[in-house]
Amino acid sequence: MYAAANRRVVQRMLETCRKDGGVLLVQPEHLLSFKLMGLQRRWTDKTSASGLGKQILNTYREFETSLGTLWTRVTRTSASSSS
Repeated sequence: MYAAANRRVVQRMLETCRKDGGVLLVQPEHLLSFKLMGLQRRWTDKTSASGLGKQILNTYREFETSLGTLWTRVTRTSASSSS
């Protein structure tokens, strides 16, 4: 129950930041821990195809997508400013 509540909190923070154009600072170790928690849940909850592990990993993928988009913007901005 604790992990499910935490996943919902993280998901809401990510959605709020995306909607409001905010910034969510996350340490790489915490992202890795979040991903590993999802993998562990997936492994232990083999009977549930839509279980908590899958939800955690989906949220983690949203982080990866957001980070990739941000990195692309930063590199484009720095490349155009150096021209």
